[in-house]
Amino acid sequence: MVLGMVMVLVLSDKLGILRILRLILSARVYVLMRLFQPTFPQDGHRELHENHPLSYDIRETPTQECPTIFPSPQLALATQIIPHFASPNVTSSDRSRLLFSLGRIDKAFHNSNLPSTNALTRYLAGYFTGFYPHVPFTHAPTFELQSCSPELCLAMMAVGALDRFETTPATDLFHLSKALLFDSQQKRNRSETRKSMSSSGNENMLNMQLIDEVRCLLCLAQFATWHSDASLKTEACILQSLLGQSLRLSGLEEKKQNLEHLDWKQWAQEESERRTKLFAFCFLGLQSIAYDTPPIIWCDEVNLELPCSCPEWTAPDADAWALLQQYTPKEQERFHDKLEALLSSTYQAKYTTSPVANYVLIHGLLQKIVWTRRSMYGTLSLASSEDYEGIFNSALRRWTSCWQQTPESNLEPLDPNGPLPFISSALLSLAYVRNCSAVSPTRRIFTWEPTEIAKALRACPPVDRKWSSLLAAYQATNLLATLVKLGIQYFKHNQTILWSIEGALCGLDTSVFLEKWLTRVLDTMQDEPLTDHETRLIEWIQEVVYEGLSSANDCSIDKSARLSLLPDQIIVLWSHIMQGNSPFVFIKMIGEALVEYRQTPSSIGTSER
Repeated sequence: MVLGMVMVLVLSDKLGILRILRLILSARVYVLMRLFQPTFPQDGHRELHENHPLSYDIRETPTQECPTIFPSPQLALATQIIPHFASPNVTSSDRSRLLFSLGRIDKAFHNSNLPSTNALTRYLAGYFTGFYPHVPFTHAPTFELQSCSPELCLAMMAVGALDRFETTPATDLFHLSKALLFDSQQKRNRSETRKSMSSSGNENMLNMQLIDEVRCLLCLAQFATWHSDASLKTEACILQSLLGQSLRLSGLEEKKQNLEHLDWKQWAQEESERRTKLFAFCFLGLQSIAYDTPPIIWCDEVNLELPCSCPEWTAPDADAWALLQQYTPKEQERFHDKLEALLSSTYQAKYTTSPVANYVLIHGLLQKIVWTRRSMYGTLSLASSEDYEGIFNSALRRWTSCWQQTPESNLEPLDPNGPLPFISSALLSLAYVRNCSAVSPTRRIFTWEPTEIAKALRACPPVDRKWSSLLAAYQATNLLATLVKLGIQYFKHNQTILWSIEGALCGLDTSVFLEKWLTRVLDTMQDEPLTDHETRLIEWIQEVVYEGLSSANDCSIDKSARLSLLPDQIIVLWSHIMQGNSPFVFIKMIGEALVEYRQTPSSIGTSER
């Protein structure tokens, strides 16, 4: 264990063995030795093309080892501090405080009550085990329920209750939290204006209130956006607007500060605020992608520092954090600067990025790709489109390099450091697909009608066989292969801990794209023979689909089945994945849309273009 700590913290010789032992004991941490290595291919792969954004050659025989753009970790035995944090208990006094706060909204909610302390404790645990790993802006080591506003407490419990599939109390907590939040906003707007905030103390108070509002709105918007209930969908639109407004008021630029004078709790507060803003930006971007609406916040508006590393964030006490700070760069790269650097042909990496930083950056690249494509939809020349494709392909290749160099990066959704590296890899697949395909301006997901969505997807233009389409097809296959490795049935029935809304949206786009690409290849292969790359990729797709359908207990699958069935089998597999046990009905609705897509003739989509 001591050796592990030395590897993680790169301790200097000046630190004695007694200090190391004291740190381990006082910190109450354990060092996880990652003895398991994913069976990813090694460095034997070669580049497809001198401008290829991937690291490996898809010509490697896919039946021997599924190729992946992600290599094995640089160290055979990687180490990481993984502290254990018990979820907080909700005491009787905590519940009484929350009940007392409901008196502010007694006119709207007569005789309002709360679940028992045991239930509230369970919901708070649901927040930390279900919601938090995907959106880690709450600093668990310093979290105190008593310091949170009542509306934020109830919002956290609402999303936690949803994670535990307790929909009715979750919805009740959502409405109570929203009412308290609106009451707080009205009081602040009446009693305090920016002109009255002249002193720095009052300014700090206002900033803290705004950040608290952003946190609360982020939880509430996450809850409401992915529900089919008409009233909640209306609430989601209101919350989206309020979230964007509060986010702008809280500040999207960061001033240079002297971090040497910050103690652990002050640092944790600032890092939590930074993460809150960045995750809010990503969530608003996700809404934009899902419902084909313009972003509320553009990535050019955001210039916050990128989030810190996992060891710093999970350091369990001030001593461990201070020790890590000795070996941490004093200045972090900023989001806007890093994003522009990824788009530059002269890019040179300065620092290793964290999993959260990679996640935020791929959201930024995705926004630029989607809205550059949308601006060219049906207007600008093909040559202009291809120029942008090359720029973005290079940026995605540079982002992939950053992902590879991050110590915690892997394709394991249940990694102790969280699922963000896995989710980021899914977003990378989506980015490649959106970069080369002319997606319809609206896929009508906002209707929540599977038939309407299926028709809109059929109406999307066909996919061609250009180089960037091959890359996107490769990425789409890579995402599906990752799920197949985990096991389709296992994945389907454990979606609460393995899957997310982002994953579902990536699955929708990549499955339809791959189906269209395969259809185009098979329709034109007589006149335009398959290239070596296309042949190898199709062989790999066949292996992945066969393995996936076998995992899905589909006994009708025949390994020697006709190649013409392959596009349809892609949709079969993805629709099966989507119809799992997620607490979000949005994911099941996407699965139903894929079922309808299979049954919708191509001629219908063509006639409606």
